[in-house]
Amino acid sequence: MVNILIANDNIYYAKELMNIIDDCINDVRISSITLDRKETIEKLNSDNNIDIILLSSKMPTLNGIEVINQLSNDKRKKYNQSIIIISEEPEIISKLKNDTTIYSCIDKVCSMSEIIEKIDELVKYKNRKKNIHLLKDTIRQELQEIGYNLSHKGTLYLIDAISLIYVRKEEDDLNLKKDIYPLLSQKYNKPIYSIKSDVVKATDFMDSICSKAKKKEYFSFEDDSKLTVKLVIYAVLNNVHKKIKELQIVNR
Repeated sequence: MVNILIANDNIYYAKELMNIIDDCINDVRISSITLDRKETIEKLNSDNNIDIILLSSKMPTLNGIEVINQLSNDKRKKYNQSIIIISEEPEIISKLKNDTTIYSCIDKVCSMSEIIEKIDELVKYKNRKKNIHLLKDTIRQELQEIGYNLSHKGTLYLIDAISLIYVRKEEDDLNLKKDIYPLLSQKYNKPIYSIKSDVVKATDFMDSICSKAKKKEYFSFEDDSKLTVKLVIYAVLNNVHKKIKELQIVNR
């Protein structure tokens, strides 16, 4: 669920926008409507659940430029690519379009369907980011439970590897060296052998401290056999699938 703040001093336009968003876009909630700069800043500072801001750029009681300029550095990071400016002034759009917080600037004279299309695009982008964040948090918890050191760079690579396998649905034909490590190599600008070596080191460390009881519980091992990266991935994925499904049911 994506939470939207509508900041617009025209309450009739804001409510029309809210109703159309509710009717046309899935997985979204209008968390609030603010009518002036002060109220908007206070809301952004007090509510950490806002994901998207639909901001009027310049009106008698609401100056979007001032709202953006008054955001703290932390808030600017949080709202990176999260603000849609709705304006009828080309010079304002030109001035704001390159700001890091701005996802899109829309001319108010555009049709409502065009505006909704752009909002829907951002909602889907935000939902994908939330899902990836949830997925990585779940993987992180699983690895921590079996003894991985979360500060080890090999564990970081492994979290990314498992999330990629989950998203790409490649469990049935898992080839780390061919399909996964090259992607991590590109992301981190590291040689493939370096990525693989660090993942193996992190796994060897985990194996050295993982008790026989934990191996039996988590991996169904009856002895103290050595754990491999692939065995870990399959076991973690199995648990992650279950937990993500449970979370999705709870959050419906």
